[in-house]
Amino acid sequence: MDLEEIMNKIRMLNKLETLPRTGLERNSIYYRLISYINNSICLFISESYDEVALFLKRADEEIRILKTKDMEHKKYFVSSDYFVSCDNYIKAVSNYLLNHNFLSEQGLEMLHRIPNN
Repeated sequence: MDLEEIMNKIRMLNKLETLPRTGLERNSIYYRLISYINNSICLFISESYDEVALFLKRADEEIRILKTKDMEHKKYFVSSDYFVSCDNYIKAVSNYLLNHNFLSEQGLEMLHRIPNN
């Protein structure tokens, strides 16, 4: 995956039609995930790669937490483009960081805590 493909994923993640309907409300169950994803995006742009790994790990953990919420949210979660896009973004950026050797040992440790990485 090249940088342009990652940037396309970033643009998709922040489209209003992709975000969960209540995702930008602070009391939304999705707010934390959206914040983690967007923090990772800002850190990626500023080339703070170890910190990107930290927020990718946090986003992945939040996705796993949301998957265990009640059935109403599970149903939304499974069918939502946003969550599929988050998973794809986490995998793409993780692979990009690993393939370009952008991480210190600490950053590598963070990425290795993400299942399937």
